[in-house]
Amino acid sequence: MESRYHHLRDESSSEHDESISEIAESNFELGKSSSDLVEKLELDKSSSELMESRSELAKNNFELGESSYKLVKSNSEFASNKL
Repeated sequence: MESRYHHLRDESSSEHDESISEIAESNFELGKSSSDLVEKLELDKSSSELMESRSELAKNNFELGESSYKLVKSNSEFASNKL
């Protein structure tokens, strides 16, 4: 009877160890997936910030072009009036 008890206890302990091992492996995979997701979100955030910067740069370039056009037009009118 005692031998059967030890056998069942050993079997239960082995199953318990396997369960712990499976949980540890699942937690590792979950942690890895979470890490990959965080990395992707950081890249998405960086990409979004880059797009915002490009948009701001395009706006500034447009305003610079508009100011340059007005300056050339003003210089042209000034030159015409001097002649």
